[in-house]
Amino acid sequence: MRSRRIIAAALAAGVVGAGVVVTPAVLAADEDPAPPSDRGPMLDRGQWRHDGPGQMNGRGRGMGHRQGYGMGRGAGPDAGQGRYADGQCPRLLADASTGTLTEAQEQMLAAQAEHEKMAHDLYAELADSTGDHRFRRIADAEGKHLQAIRTLLDRYGIDDPTDGYAAGEFASETVAKKYAAYLAEGSESPEAALGVGRTHEAEDVAALRKAADDVDAPDVKRVLEHLAHSSEMHLSAFSR
Repeated sequence: MRSRRIIAAALAAGVVGAGVVVTPAVLAADEDPAPPSDRGPMLDRGQWRHDGPGQMNGRGRGMGHRQGYGMGRGAGPDAGQGRYADGQCPRLLADASTGTLTEAQEQMLAAQAEHEKMAHDLYAELADSTGDHRFRRIADAEGKHLQAIRTLLDRYGIDDPTDGYAAGEFASETVAKKYAAYLAEGSESPEAALGVGRTHEAEDVAALRKAADDVDAPDVKRVLEHLAHSSEMHLSAFSR
């Protein structure tokens, strides 16, 4: 009964949406969980309520007609069914139909795979050199983005340019040079590393938005739009 009263109080205060319980174990890699000082009373099974201002921008377990994991507030018969099935990028394609791609669009997808790998490898290195937890979290997210792009490459029979390349190694000389330049600049100081992150993510948002606007294939458009949204979140994280 006590847990029900706590949840009711949270709903009345507008802290969480109807049917949503915030659970640290299922927060997306892109998202920054609230620090311990912002955590509210403990709920059942180790769950906690966010008592900070506004709604928690994470994923919660829906308690509606069909339980599931999703981003944002759950309401109505599908409470808890968020933007994507369980927030994992490869699952974006579970119910997305294929389309047709031009040769230029196929090349764009192959290039995007290298860009996602570069971002992952770069942020993993900067996480080690700076000790900034943001780089590690976002590197993990970039790894999931790469998985989503690789799934598209496989769907459309496009060669994966990242296959067989170790961390920090790339098929494209252009990407290799950009990686080296970013890494050298970001290694100068923690502030320089954050500047590199902002520069890369700003470029990525613009490129992904344009690519998504230019493609008609539903599955490709969905992934590109999600990656653009994620890059905007990464840019915001690097700006804090």
